[in-house]
Amino acid sequence: MIRIEQVRLLEERVQKVIARITELKAENSALHNQLENYQERISDLERRIEGFASNQEEIEAGILSALQRLDEVEDAVGEEGIEQQQVEVIPEEDASAGTSEPPVDGDTREESADEDLPPDQEEEQKPGPELDIF
Repeated sequence: MIRIEQVRLLEERVQKVIARITELKAENSALHNQLENYQERISDLERRIEGFASNQEEIEAGILSALQRLDEVEDAVGEEGIEQQQVEVIPEEDASAGTSEPPVDGDTREESADEDLPPDQEEEQKPGPELDIF
């Protein structure tokens, strides 16, 4: 026969199981909400990554284009520089072949520098008389 004590123990166990099921349902619901939030966050991050990848590709293309333009400019300047060096070398050789003394640049520079200055500043630029110490 079934005693009242056995029925009460069974009832307590059923109550514990019902309480545990309720707790698990609440936990399950919370986990589902958390999962949805994480999935939304993942989707957002994936969109950002795609945007960054796209931007990075554009940036790389821009940098490569700028480098290519710089190479073209460098090549053009290099060619002009070589042509100018060749042109400059030829007159120097012609000038040195005619005279044995090199041209004195110091005197012409001072005169041309003085010519560029206004008259009042010219006086300030001219050195004073040299002192003969010895």
